[in-house]
Amino acid sequence: MKRILVIEDNEPDLMMLQFAFSEAGITVVLDVIEDGGMARERLKSDYQPAELPHLVLVDMNVPKGDGLRLLEHIRCCGWLHEVPVVVWSSTRVPRDHEAARAFHVADFLVKPADLDGWNQLARQLAALLA
Repeated sequence: MKRILVIEDNEPDLMMLQFAFSEAGITVVLDVIEDGGMARERLKSDYQPAELPHLVLVDMNVPKGDGLRLLEHIRCCGWLHEVPVVVWSSTRVPRDHEAARAFHVADFLVKPADLDGWNQLARQLAALLA
């Protein structure tokens, strides 16, 4: 089973993400961290091989730490070098997209506004898990 480390504080977004994966018939485990401080602490710990995420999904606007600082921290974690990192955000500001891409993210996705968008997002993320 594929694991996704999700750094996100918005419960409705998390529920829609899980629902979209379910609707698409994609079984994943979402390992959720709700703020940047907790994410930095968790990323310092050593994961057991069976617990390693197959994908990291980072919200640009989590409490206690902005997304860019989290991306920098993620890229410093040697055990995450081979794991695709995707940024998702409600922002459409090109400057944010460019800044995130400087950290070699696999993608920058805008959070969907409707069910079709959520289903498309689940398929995009599933493609990165393949």
